[in-house]
Amino acid sequence: MSTSCIEDPGDNSDSVIELEESPRSSKVDNYVFEDRIAIFVEPTSETFGGTQMCPAIFVPNNAAISTAVKHIYSRLSASAAVLDQGIPNVLISMVSSNTVLSADAKVKISSGLGRIVGHCGLWLITSGEQNDSLAALCSSIVKSSLTNIDNSEETLIIAVNSSDVAYRSQSSLSRRKAIAMADTSVNTYYFVMNQQKLSQKQKLEFRAQTAVKFANPPPALLIGVPVEPSAASLAQTPTGAVSPAIILPNSVKHDCRPLPVALFCSTLLASVFELRTYLECGVPVVVIQDASDLCALLRTCQIFYRSANFCHENFVLWLQSELRTIMAEETDVEFTPQEASVVICQCLAVAMGDHCLLSFITTDELDRLPEHIVELFMRSASSNEEYRQTLSLAVKLNVPSVIRNVRVANLFNDDQFEGILVSALCRDSRINVVDALMDNHSHLHVSPQLLMRLLDASADVDFFHTVVVGQCLGYSERLQTFAEEFANELNDLLVELSGGFTNLFPVDYFTQPNVSKDRAKTAQILSFWALFLNRPELVKCIWAHSPEPLPLALILARVSRSLALEAHEFFFYEEKLLDLSNWMTKAAYTLLDQAYKSAPRPTYQTLCRPLHNFNNLTLSTLAFETNSKEFISHECCQRWVLRQFYGNLQIDELLNWVIPKWLKIVLSALLVLPIRLFASVRPPIFEYSHAIPELTQTQKQMSPTVALLESGRPTRRIRASSTHSMYSARSYALNRDETSAPSRDERSTFSAAQTAIPLGIETPRSVMTSGLHVVNETEMDSLMQNEKTKPSAPRNFPDYANRKRVLKKSNQPATLGEFYTTPIVKYWLSLVFRVAYLLFMAYSVSLPGCGNVNYDLILLGWTLMWLIESLWVIHRRTRHMKLSHMPWALFDIVVVSLFFTVLITLEVRGRYLNSFAPFFSAYSVKVIWACLLLYQCYATLFIYIPLSELLGPLMVRVKLMVLRDFMYFLILVALLVISSAIAVKAIVYPDKPANFEEVKNALSWAWLSLFTTDLSGIHQTKECKASLLPRRSLDYCASIGGLANHNCPSDGPASYWMIIEYLIVLKLIAWPLLFALFAKTAKEIDDEAQQIWRYQLYGLATDMSLRPFLPPPLTPLFFIGICCSRRLTFTSTDHPDVHRSFRKFDSSPSSPGKYSVVYQNPSVPSQKHDPTKYFYCQAALDFWRNVNTVTETTINRKLNSLSKELREKLQHLIISSNFGNLAQQNAKREAWFEGYDETSRRVHVNDDYRSWNILLPDYCPSTYSKPTVEFPVEVQKFVDHTTAHHLAELCKQWRQRKLHDLLIGDKTSHLRLSTTGLPLNPSGRTGLIGRGNLVKFGPNNVQFYVIIARPKDQLCVLVSAASEDLPNKSRYDYNRADDFLSCILINAGVPDSSAQILSTKGHLTVGQVDNNVAHVCTKLLPSSDDTDNAWTEADVWAINLTAPSDYRILPQVLTAEFTWSPISKRLAKAESRKFVEDALSVFGIA
Repeated sequence: MSTSCIEDPGDNSDSVIELEESPRSSKVDNYVFEDRIAIFVEPTSETFGGTQMCPAIFVPNNAAISTAVKHIYSRLSASAAVLDQGIPNVLISMVSSNTVLSADAKVKISSGLGRIVGHCGLWLITSGEQNDSLAALCSSIVKSSLTNIDNSEETLIIAVNSSDVAYRSQSSLSRRKAIAMADTSVNTYYFVMNQQKLSQKQKLEFRAQTAVKFANPPPALLIGVPVEPSAASLAQTPTGAVSPAIILPNSVKHDCRPLPVALFCSTLLASVFELRTYLECGVPVVVIQDASDLCALLRTCQIFYRSANFCHENFVLWLQSELRTIMAEETDVEFTPQEASVVICQCLAVAMGDHCLLSFITTDELDRLPEHIVELFMRSASSNEEYRQTLSLAVKLNVPSVIRNVRVANLFNDDQFEGILVSALCRDSRINVVDALMDNHSHLHVSPQLLMRLLDASADVDFFHTVVVGQCLGYSERLQTFAEEFANELNDLLVELSGGFTNLFPVDYFTQPNVSKDRAKTAQILSFWALFLNRPELVKCIWAHSPEPLPLALILARVSRSLALEAHEFFFYEEKLLDLSNWMTKAAYTLLDQAYKSAPRPTYQTLCRPLHNFNNLTLSTLAFETNSKEFISHECCQRWVLRQFYGNLQIDELLNWVIPKWLKIVLSALLVLPIRLFASVRPPIFEYSHAIPELTQTQKQMSPTVALLESGRPTRRIRASSTHSMYSARSYALNRDETSAPSRDERSTFSAAQTAIPLGIETPRSVMTSGLHVVNETEMDSLMQNEKTKPSAPRNFPDYANRKRVLKKSNQPATLGEFYTTPIVKYWLSLVFRVAYLLFMAYSVSLPGCGNVNYDLILLGWTLMWLIESLWVIHRRTRHMKLSHMPWALFDIVVVSLFFTVLITLEVRGRYLNSFAPFFSAYSVKVIWACLLLYQCYATLFIYIPLSELLGPLMVRVKLMVLRDFMYFLILVALLVISSAIAVKAIVYPDKPANFEEVKNALSWAWLSLFTTDLSGIHQTKECKASLLPRRSLDYCASIGGLANHNCPSDGPASYWMIIEYLIVLKLIAWPLLFALFAKTAKEIDDEAQQIWRYQLYGLATDMSLRPFLPPPLTPLFFIGICCSRRLTFTSTDHPDVHRSFRKFDSSPSSPGKYSVVYQNPSVPSQKHDPTKYFYCQAALDFWRNVNTVTETTINRKLNSLSKELREKLQHLIISSNFGNLAQQNAKREAWFEGYDETSRRVHVNDDYRSWNILLPDYCPSTYSKPTVEFPVEVQKFVDHTTAHHLAELCKQWRQRKLHDLLIGDKTSHLRLSTTGLPLNPSGRTGLIGRGNLVKFGPNNVQFYVIIARPKDQLCVLVSAASEDLPNKSRYDYNRADDFLSCILINAGVPDSSAQILSTKGHLTVGQVDNNVAHVCTKLLPSSDDTDNAWTEADVWAINLTAPSDYRILPQVLTAEFTWSPISKRLAKAESRKFVEDALSVFGIA
């Protein structure tokens, strides 16, 4: 007596009871119900053995699978908080019956599945048995992964098996041994066929059909949607209750389906039937080709099928022989080799086509299982929705290769793309996918919703809410919405963190249309948001895709450092932010270095361009204000700094051997007259081309290639670039002989100037030759304008001498304004006056007594002028920099202001008010003057010394050593001095009072011991020895030193050792330690000192450019000149190479020395494309990818590739040799192709090859479907459209129908589908693919009506009067009511009510009879319009009018269109006679 293991519904405990077979239990077995199943699990090192209870759903048969699947999806919908929650992204069915995998293979599979589990919504369909290798691995991987991953992606294992796996009680163990099952402790659900003793083939087909049905859930309108939580919904509901279904549109948005795939590595031959089920239902399959003999056989069959000499007959013979070998190793085989070979042929026919459903991999490639699955989905996808699902899955599984090969913008709208972008951005493990998405989507934009979704999806938001929102912005609550006010506060925060750069987080960006949003702003906003979320890797990735990588890297480095200071309390955050800052600085330096090595001139030009998104500053100024010392120290930036110093000023080489250049500048600045002798001003580089005559300017060299391309273009006369030219195109035409051929120079002048693009240098070289865009002439000239023009070779350049003469004459004497506004002149002039100021102050201070009052007043006024000049410079610098970023300048102003205030106060009080109120002595005033002199000397040293290449770095080293080592050394020495001074005083002079004077003396002795050695504390004089007191006469606490004179040191070993210990530590340890620290620091800071010195040099150049041209004490003249006339400012703040008035790509005409090598087609509009900017973008991507990607060594990569290639070639060689032997045995091969009919577009197929069971790899006929507009108007609404979208929907419907036939077990169904999912003609190949002239894909029904009656007491059938055939009509709708039949019946004399009833039986299936109406049969009707995917089919219906007694059929009521024909009379067509016989048989009429 069989038992069924279920849970008692009335008991809430987990106890399992046995139900003996009874009416109740047998009734339950016929329904789908939920329960728990008890299974037996063997103990392992990771699992506790014994009985486990697992939730399960029981189905009575295959036909109930749909009901159970609908119930499961309804339960998911009832518990979902949002739409489609719980529905997996991918469904993987494991086919691995009796497969024994090696340890390496298990490791590879675990690695591959580990990259899927927890990273996307996943359902795993397994058998659940322990001896199933993949089932056991899935259980282990899910258990280990889900418990260690904190994410919202859901994973479920569905074990599909029969009730044989249920664990029985001890009493029943003797009857059946328990089947060991895999561990079900984590996310496991059983789907059980409530039957026992199923065959292996039945189990496999049941699992395959279940998996396919799970991949094709019912439409959303049949499942239901989650209800909103309310008071009513919180009440207790019965178990299993689901939310009420609502009607939703059956659209993609509301009809989410998982992507199914099967992983095949089975050993059992019966698994090919399961494989056929997957392939026929459109499920792609990944076969592990070296997992078993069956898998290897399938791989060989695929190679045979794709071979050039494939022959079906030979292939079948070989396949059957191989199958017999495999079947010999199995027992209880339920099928023959012929049946198995037919199944394999059907698998190949379905899988190997336009949409490949079969993929083969080796065990070595299993660790890349996500890549193989996603690529297989892409190959097998048949609709845009499947492509979108696959790309979404690729994002979650971090498979960027697929995304790079697809135009994402064409598949996703803005909302859909925002969803997958958030999915990619939320995890650092998907950085490669973010790279692919940003590289693929050209119109990326950011919305507040995207930022909030990214915030919600981030795993760690503590930094954002704690440091950014809480500490920096002062919020007390977590951020809930992204409002405009919050965006303004973030922008203000970035202004503070960046040091004054505005509009880094622009609020107006979010109000712009998506099309007009700047990609640079998009990357900028997204990178700062990622930085606020503490996502350094994401920041790097977004930065790499920014159109402005250099300035953004510098800003990000600065903001990261500032945020690190804000997060100083959280050291783990601080370290990450500092690392990010250093990485960004290194990235900016690397990009600049690469560009400068490739193309110095364009790279230098990028430093001179104003950055409109960054306060309109140049890149060099931006680096300076962001404190990027490494970037400023680069050679290119130093070149920019020197140009800032010298401008366009050129010091002649006259008397260089006598007078150095600096002295020439000083003499010229002081004496004015030598300016014309020593100084000249050359015009800016971009003005050189204007100095060349216009005719010469247009005569450029042209490469032979450009000349060849230009020869086919008609010459068009144009005027030269200058409208005032005396040599115009008109005068040229009047004086030139039209019959003469143009010379090479003339062609170059009037033709090449229009289309040839001079590319004398590449920017960098790879960009110009391999870039997708070509720049125009003016764009390239703007890149080249700052490089020193070099004369080219005089070949083919007749005006070379003239040009050289013009260039030589271009330098002109410097004017006063040009000379005195040059920063280098200001530097030397200021230094001379500064030295004079210091010498005068030194002389005044050294005067005896109070000195000279006039001198003091002059010095005070002079000091005031220096102070005013410093204030002026700071005022000018605060336009782009905050005061907090100029600490040393502010410190200098504050100190000098204090000195000035104290001195002016003391001088007034001392000299004029001292007799009334004595305040300070004259000596104190002299001391203050001396301190001011000392400070000004040091300040002069640090301000002016950076210009020296020798002393500048040296002073930086000294400064670093003092700040880093000497300050800490002083702290150490201070502790040592203080502690030792107190200890020595207490031991050596124990009886001295502890007053301020004594403590000061002790500290003085200890401090001076740093420089001297005083051992008086361990030596007693004769007077001290004489004051020695006898110990017996002393009190315990009186004169504990034993001396009457308390100023004498106590004599004893303690005093000796204390002083010696202090001197040893001080002299032998502390001082050598300081020297060692200095040596170590000096060695380590060499590069850093160079960077800081060059950074200071930039600051010096900037300060000098902002200073008035007249140094103190002449500065008032400068300000008077400003007040009187603005033309007398004589101060320059702009770099000589920065021209802000020019447009981005406008520049002067090209240099004549450039060599034209690129021909710009005049019919193609040129695009504004900056090649230098493009280079930086590509270089940023390459830098980030090289740092981010960990690649294997070249040797290992080559060895792996060579090994794989050898294995593939060896396998192909063995297979081709085997197949060649078979081909020789049957060399005769009939061709299936018999010709082509151009009229019908058909290929004539040999009758022997029409069957679909015969494989024809090279069968590729034409495709034709009659356009819809060519059909009659009344039929057009029934026509199947052939657009991509409609075809995808049709394929989905046909696969659903195929699945339905499999579930109901319809053995009569012969529906076969193509690789795309379209139906195949049961008659076989017709030589034409598509719909042809027919209306629908699949069967086009022609309904035949067999109406039987006895009008003359004789059994008759109604026929058409014209054709003497049964009434028939093509029918394309599937309504229950048949209007045509109703009209026939009414014409035959049937009352209207009865005719309506008889004509509404369209729901009857074949063979079913209801109320004298029978659906007799469906038969093929071969037609010339049939195609491979559409055919004509007879649908026979019969109506028996002999039985009713309430009306009589009279012969005279018929119209001329129909007539009654006796049954005995033969009809015109044989198939009609057969239809009548079948109808009589159905009704049982003899």
